[in-house]
Amino acid sequence: MKKVGIVVLAGVAIFAAVVTGMQYLGLLKMTLPFAAQEVSKVVMYHYIVPADTEQKVITDRETIERIYETVYDLRIRKGTGTDIAGAETLNFVFFCTDGTEFEVQTTLVERGTRVSHTYTTHQAVLPLWYECGVAPEQIPT
Repeated sequence: MKKVGIVVLAGVAIFAAVVTGMQYLGLLKMTLPFAAQEVSKVVMYHYIVPADTEQKVITDRETIERIYETVYDLRIRKGTGTDIAGAETLNFVFFCTDGTEFEVQTTLVERGTRVSHTYTTHQAVLPLWYECGVAPEQIPT
């Protein structure tokens, strides 16, 4: 009887792992219309209260590539998250060598992070702010 219980529990665990993996793999990937090599700098803006917005200007090639790869690899899903009052927001503005700019705005919502009207996990992008090695500058209001 114990063996049957163990087999059933193992089956349920395997099924849950497969379903979770399929949900992750089935999510859309964020795409950027340029290559990492085309980015001359990235400006990140971080705030909870818009009046207290801080920015970091990234020009280090290795850090730019890390930011690009993280944003490019975001798995997003369509959905409706609930806005949180005073939500943490992290914006990335990619400045390309041809003069074009591309902005990705992420906002913490009740169920993940909003990227426009799609969602991904906030944990995927937030470390970029804290681990980039650049001191934040206060944006004058």
